[in-house]
This record gives sequence, C-alpha cells and structure tokens, in this order.
Amino acid sequence: MRAAALFSFRGRGTALKVDLVSPVATPAVALLDAQIADAFARLGRLAGDMTQSELEYAGPRGDRNTTASLLAHLAHVDMTWLAHLQGREAPAGLGPARDASGRIPAVKGETAQALLARYARVQDEIHAHTAALGDGDLAQALPAWHGYEVTPRWALQCITHGLRRPWLRTSTPSCTRGTSAG
Repeated sequence: MRAAALFSFRGRGTALKVDLVSPVATPAVALLDAQIADAFARLGRLAGDMTQSELEYAGPRGDRNTTASLLAHLAHVDMTWLAHLQGREAPAGLGPARDASGRIPAVKGETAQALLARYARVQDEIHAHTAALGDGDLAQALPAWHGYEVTPRWALQCITHGLRRPWLRTSTPSCTRGTSAG
C-alpha cells in the first residue's frame, strides 16, 4: 500500500508544497503515519499564514513562548524521537531543546515558511522511517528513554500528540511520564 499526500502551506504571497509519499505496508503503521501527516498538515494550515509579528508574539508581558519558538522546538523534539527510534544519537546541529533556565530557546527572524520547511524535512525522515516498520515492530522495546520503557508505537504517538497540541501547556502522562503501554 502506498499513501501519498501533498501538503500546501500558503503564506502571504508564497507557497510551500511538500510531497510526501509514504510506502507503508501494514494497517497499524499506516494509521500512525497518517495521523502524523494529518496533524502536520493542520499545523501548516494554522501557522502558514502568520505574519512575522504573529510568529514572534510572546504574550502581553513578553514572557511566553512564541509560535516561532514552538515550531522550531517541535521539529527538534521530533528529530530527537526519530533518532531514538533509529537507535542513534540526535544530530549535533540541533542545539539544545531548552536553554539554561529550562525555557524553549527564542527564535527570531525566521518566517513561517522557513520554519515549516525545516519541520517538513523532519517529517520526511519520519515518514521514511515508518515505511520500513511492520505492525510487529511497533511493540518492540527500544532502549530506555530517560529511564522509561518505550516502544516505536509510543514514540510515534508522542510525535502525533506534540503536533496536535503545539500551543497548549499540557502534558500527556503516556508521553511525558510513566511507561509505555506498547
């Protein structure tokens, strides 16, 4: 089975198109892959038209995470999950997920199109990885993640969770604490 999707983010006078062709062979993997692709497409529709001032708005007191920072952070976290799924270290060029004070690093001067294009490259790698998985692979134990037992299914669900709630300050116990259900 081959699933194909064309994502189009229309910005002010520009457009970003990302062609994802994800050859997935099994229903459970195809479902997770499709959930990630759908959530990313919705994120692109929400953020693709934002002006620079909207992207960099940090709340009335200037002490909140900006949309630009959150988009860059999501790409960073998803690349880190992907590296863990592949049994390798996250690429060194990613930089820190948090600064010395525990906050998401500020991002300034990057357009919505540039941030979404960077994130689309991460999505391409995730889809390429899921194409090689079978349903049985989803329950295989991975090396411990910060002391927790994890599986590919758990990691992919965490990627979907992050994409669905990028603007909320909530935590999902299954993705941030405890052990995976498999």
